[in-house]
Amino acid sequence: MNTAAATSADTYVLVDGQPDGKVKAELGEDPERRASTSLPSRSTIWKTGQKTFSLSADVFTQDHFVSYANGNQDETQLAQYMDLTTTALDADVSWTAGGKTILPEEELAACDFNGDGKTNGDDAQALLDYVTGKRSSIQNLQHGDLDGNGKVETYDAHLLLQKLRNDTTVSVPAGGSVEIQVSVRLTQKAREFLTDYVGGACLCERQGSGGRRGRGWRQPLHPVLAYYGSWTDAPMFDVGSYMEYSGNAEYRTPYLGNPMPIFGITYGDTPGSAYYFGGNPVLDEFYKPGVMPSTAPRGTPSAWVGFAAIRNAAASRFCVTNLETGKILQEAQMGAVDGAFYYVNGGKMV
Repeated sequence: MNTAAATSADTYVLVDGQPDGKVKAELGEDPERRASTSLPSRSTIWKTGQKTFSLSADVFTQDHFVSYANGNQDETQLAQYMDLTTTALDADVSWTAGGKTILPEEELAACDFNGDGKTNGDDAQALLDYVTGKRSSIQNLQHGDLDGNGKVETYDAHLLLQKLRNDTTVSVPAGGSVEIQVSVRLTQKAREFLTDYVGGACLCERQGSGGRRGRGWRQPLHPVLAYYGSWTDAPMFDVGSYMEYSGNAEYRTPYLGNPMPIFGITYGDTPGSAYYFGGNPVLDEFYKPGVMPSTAPRGTPSAWVGFAAIRNAAASRFCVTNLETGKILQEAQMGAVDGAFYYVNGGKMV
């Protein structure tokens, strides 16, 4: 943090619900995937005279790419990977300041339908002329559907005239403050992208207010962090298992390098030997996977249970449940679990 710049700034932003003065908002998870939120903040001038700001917001998440899932370099065996870069997300953003609607300048600039470099009543007329057939084309046609119903109609020209009545900037008086409310909603396209991505993703939003650049100019920023989806949707365990790799049901390389066996059992007639539970997927067809001999002298107890956690867990429990009755036959509390992590000096997951 540049403390000199912070202490010399003549404007600052506060966020409701942050008594420590931190200018940020952590919205947590969004399990219902509503992809919308509303946030209040307050911009304050405490040194100089009145200042005027324009408002903007950028929404983005971590990007991803597709590459080989293992060392085979087989085009039929691909997997998604998280990238080191971010990618922008489309979002509908609306602002109010002091109870009045504020229209971001870039949104209004997209409505320059007659191509003269300005957005005013002439653009509403150009849009209307296009709808009625008096014009064969207009600039920025992709932004002509203002009500989002999939068609460009006369009502869109009416909506543009309404937009033109709104302010595009916020003025904060000397020694005073203005409360700013922003509502953000991801578009359907952005939501589909996140769903196809990994079923959930962290969202970052950067809200900014900029005045005229000059000596001592600073741009106040208000970062926001959210998660699209539920924290519990993410997998807790490493990719695949011993039985899945043995039967070619999984081809992605596990994080820890080697597949983890899940269950081991000992047969009553061979108490000194342990076997992988789940059957043998590579033996003859008469072998029945998962069927244990009920006539064994001492039953078929589990020898061990193994798993590779890739996320931390504050508590864990192991249960054996009768699927027909729902009765818990055996239960063990195993306490906290430490997830695997990448050991930089060793160059591997541990």
